[in-house]
Order: sequence, then structure tokens, then C-alpha cells
Amino acid sequence: MDFIDDFLTMGWCDHFRVLFSGMPHGRKTSRKMEFIIILLDKYRESWVKKIVHSIKESFLWDVTRTNVLVVSFTTSYEDNTRVLEIFSEENMPKMALLLPNSSFLLHNKFSLNNPIIILPAKARLEEVFQDKLKNLNGYEFRLSQYGVFPRSMVIGDHVFGFDGHLLDTLVASINSTYRIMAPGFSPDIFFRTVNDVLTDKADFNFNLRILFERSHQEAKVSWLYPLRVRKIKGMLILETIPIYIVFSPFTASMVAVWAVLVASIQRDPLGLAFNVIRITALSPLPRFMGTRTESILVVSALFLSFFFINRLQSIVTAFLVWPGFNKNIDTVAELNASKWSVLIPEGVMDLINTVDHGYDEYFLNKFIESELRPEHARHMEPEDLNGFAVYGFNVDPRVLYVANADGTQPLLHLMEECIFHSIASYIFQKHSPYVAPFNRVLRHINEAGLTTYWRDIAPREIVHLNRSMDRLDGNIEYHSRKLHLRFKDLYFTFFLYYVGTAAAAATFLGEILIHNRCTIQMHLKRILCTICRRAGEN
Repeated sequence: MDFIDDFLTMGWCDHFRVLFSGMPHGRKTSRKMEFIIILLDKYRESWVKKIVHSIKESFLWDVTRTNVLVVSFTTSYEDNTRVLEIFSEENMPKMALLLPNSSFLLHNKFSLNNPIIILPAKARLEEVFQDKLKNLNGYEFRLSQYGVFPRSMVIGDHVFGFDGHLLDTLVASINSTYRIMAPGFSPDIFFRTVNDVLTDKADFNFNLRILFERSHQEAKVSWLYPLRVRKIKGMLILETIPIYIVFSPFTASMVAVWAVLVASIQRDPLGLAFNVIRITALSPLPRFMGTRTESILVVSALFLSFFFINRLQSIVTAFLVWPGFNKNIDTVAELNASKWSVLIPEGVMDLINTVDHGYDEYFLNKFIESELRPEHARHMEPEDLNGFAVYGFNVDPRVLYVANADGTQPLLHLMEECIFHSIASYIFQKHSPYVAPFNRVLRHINEAGLTTYWRDIAPREIVHLNRSMDRLDGNIEYHSRKLHLRFKDLYFTFFLYYVGTAAAAATFLGEILIHNRCTIQMHLKRILCTICRRAGEN
């Protein structure tokens, strides 16, 4: 319990150097880290090397004072061996590695010349850190700030989710506990992330994700402060504008071009049939027409077809996923009276039952558990589902901006009354054939607007966010462009395009053979005659 001038900190491994490489407003400190605990949930060599480089560059690290503990959660023996090799090559005399799959503790004694010693599984951690680490036994760590998304949720005084599992495993291995505290406040966003640790208010500091909007070279860093966990509101689909208003300009243009095209080439029914096949299939192979007018018409129809299908993919979800009613559901009572069900991830009901929500059994029966996970959504095609739910926090009207796909009105309606803590429920029409495409859209919205899960998508392709901080309660205001879907959001469009292109290409080759069959037959006869003549001579 003698942590007086020392502190323990924890943060995202790839952001350690940026977070602790300097102090805001020229603030100086003589403090040095007493402990650095690194949790490796998966092995990637570039990550591990970045950890080592970031720690050694930090002004809070001291080669003679700082103790480094690396806890690996990967089960691969080869990966753990490589982790050991990387850390053992560094100038970190006070370092230990805890590798669970091999059931031993590896550490480097406090001399660079000594070899790495393998301790038995029952070895006490204080044998590595001697007097310091043994004081962690039974110590209550104070968690002041915690990045709750995308893999964690905080309910009461406990952390759930993947990060919570790692945290529980760590504190259990050193016989400790933790307690979540209210985060401190400061006018400066950057200073908030380190203020609680530097002022000795917290032992752990779960820092924030850093989003590089363009490139690492431009060093444009955006900070997201942990939002306060609030009750999550249900989201319903709104009725959209009629389809004829959206499609009328494109439909009129297509009809006009087709009418002129049919009238101009009606003298050639066979050519018209080929053109119809090509234009319908969006083929990039226009037929060689006899006149320039016919060629221009075909190319124009092809060009408008591309615009038509591009417009279709942007609004098909907004129109075809029909809510089936005109009245918005704003309260839990209205939701309870409706026939709608809510799909939630598997195991979430156990968390719901731990919350004092006050709902009756009839309402809770509306929640259906599924194996669907946010991180697996892109690989799954839910077909006969009643709803869809993902982990989310502090769902607020910024979603209405992100989800506005057409610049007209948002796709989603935000319920006024909250349902329960820490789960954002997206409610859909039962047995809708467009649940799967819309789930992909909501996944993009969730990744771009509700969480900081940016690894698998390019944020700038979906939505551009200008972030500003409310200094009073830590809310983030989002101002975004409208959301445009792309070809990959509706894979059936790709299927039609490729099949049509293949069919049109086959038709194009067949037409060449048909129109030149006489010439081809003549050449074949000439080749056969030449072969027969030479055979007779021999």
C-alpha cells in the first residue's frame, strides 16, 4: 500500500507513445512509472514492437525504476515464444512475461547480462518484483476512466465484455480487485486522459482510442473522451418518401431513351434484341452500330443504367424495409403493446436480469437471444430474424444525422423512453426480406457513428465526423454528411452485374461469329484444303 509517489497506468498499446510523449500546456513532472502492465489479447509482431518502442520513448519510463509486466492471453506457443524473444532483446532489466499456455512465468533478472530464468508455475510474482509487486495482493485498483466501447460495457461497478474478461483475469492472477470511479473533468481534452493518474487519483487509466483520420504522417489526431454510460434507447425504422418521387427523373430518362432507341432501330430486330440484352445487363460492350445516332443512343442508355442502379443501391434499403405502420413508438409501453420483438446477442439476458429494470415477464419475452455478434455481423446473413441488437452506448440524436441516407429524413426513429442499460436495440419488421442488407447498413452506422470500431472500414468513405466536446458532461456532438451506400452493401447488385456482363460478352462473341460465318467458313475450307494437299504430296 506504499503507492505514494508512484502510479500504475494502462492504455491502448499502439497509442502509448502519443499519450505520454509530452504534457499539455508545457506541464512538467518528475514522476516515473512504477509499473507498466501490458495485456496482449492477440499476437501481432508490429504491435509488440510498437509497444516496446513506445515505452522506451516515454518520458514516464525509467530504466532503473519502471517494472514491466507482459501478460499474454494468446494460446499459440509459437506466438508466445516470439513475444519472449522480442522483449528479451530490449534494454528492460525489470521485465516479466506471464504466458498462460505454458504455465510458467518468464522474467529477466535485474541485470542485462543474466539469462532469462524460467520459474515454475507456483512461483510468486513478488519473486520477480520483490518488495513492490507483493503489495498488489489484495490491493483495490481505482479505475477512473475506461473506454467502454466497442468490446466492453460497464454496469454498476463491473466491466463486462472482452476487455472486462482480460481485466478480471489480470486482477485474479495477482489477487486484487478494482473499483470504477467517476472520471475527472478538465477544460483540456488531452489533459483529462492523464490528469487522474498524475494527480494520484487513480491506479489504472484506461485510455482512449486515437483516430488518425487521414494518415500517420499528417499526425491529425482526434480524441474521444469516454462517454458516461447511460440508458440506451430503442431505434425504429421510419417510413420513407414514396418511390415514384425518387425514381421519376431516372425512369423518365430511361423511358425516353428506350423509346427513341426502339423507333430508330426497328428496321433491325436482331440488332435491337442484342442491344436490349446488353443494356439490361449493364454490359460495357456496346454493339458496333451502322450509324452514329444508334451508337450514341446505346451508350446513353448504358450510361443512364449505371446511374439508375447506383441510385437504386443508395435508397433500396430506405424504401423497401417498410415498418408496416405510420405511428412512431416512443415509449416502452407502446413497444410492449406492439407485436415487435427485439433480437439481442447471446448471453445478454443474463446481464439484463442483473439490472433493476422493473419490466414484467411478458415484456422480457420479447427479447430473443442469438449468436450474432457485432464483430461477426459482416460474415453472417440473418434471414428469419425478428430484430437485431448490438452493443452501444449513449445513443443520442447524432444517429439521426449519420443514418440520413437521402438528405430527406432519417431511416431511424429514436425512442424517447429508455429500455435498459448498455444495449442499443435496433428493431425491425418481422420476416422482412431486407433484414440482411439493412443489418449491413446498421453495422456501418454503428461503426461510423456509435462506436470507435474503425479497423475494418474506411471512415471517410462512409461519414465524415466533426467532433466537438461538451465540457460539462462529456457528450460528443456529431455533424456528418449524408450516408451513401456502396456496391458492397448490396451484393446482389454485383451478382447481376457480373452475370449480365458475362451474358453480354457471350452474346457479343456469338454475334461476331454469326455475322462473319461466311468468312470464317471460307478460311476453314482454305486451311483444310492446304492440309489435304500437303498430306497428298507426302
